[in-house]
Amino acid sequence: MMVLLRKKGILTQSLQTQHQSAVKISYLIDDLKKLLYFLRMNSLLIFLIRLIDFYTLLIFAYVIVSWLFHFRVLSHENMFLIRMYDGLKRLTDPPLNYIRRYIPNLGGIDISPVILILIIYLLKDLLIEYWPRQNIYK
Repeated sequence: MMVLLRKKGILTQSLQTQHQSAVKISYLIDDLKKLLYFLRMNSLLIFLIRLIDFYTLLIFAYVIVSWLFHFRVLSHENMFLIRMYDGLKRLTDPPLNYIRRYIPNLGGIDISPVILILIIYLLKDLLIEYWPRQNIYK
């Protein structure tokens, strides 16, 4: 009888140890899931920020190239430059034309790129501020 009780006690301790290990593993899996969610959401945020920054650079390039064409620094005969300018214009003109509808003419000065860049930076700051974050160390 004494031998059975000893074996039963060892068996009970072994089951308790296995249960504690299973609980630790489940906590570890939960922490890993939270970490993966956090990394995915941050990766998406970083991608969106880079995309916004790239579009801002396209606006700057469009403005500079249009000035260089206007002041005849760049030749209108170079097909590569004309295609590059046309591509920049197609990418940036839709939002710029929308802004130009509501801004009065300032005597040949187009401030729509400045306003668009300010709007883009405002949206970028709002995106960063209100992006869903999760505290993974709760």
